[in-house]
Amino acid sequence: MDVLNLRQCFREFSLEAYPALVALVWPEYQRPQVKPDEI
Repeated sequence: MDVLNLRQCFREFSLEAYPALVALVWPEYQRPQVKPDEI
């Protein structure tokens, strides 16, 4: 498997899904203290 391709795939997934996942699993993370661009 192409590592670079996998990495790009994972990054695109992370940018879209991670904030939503955080909001779902850890509602307290929706507070302004945690900024999505810092993750």
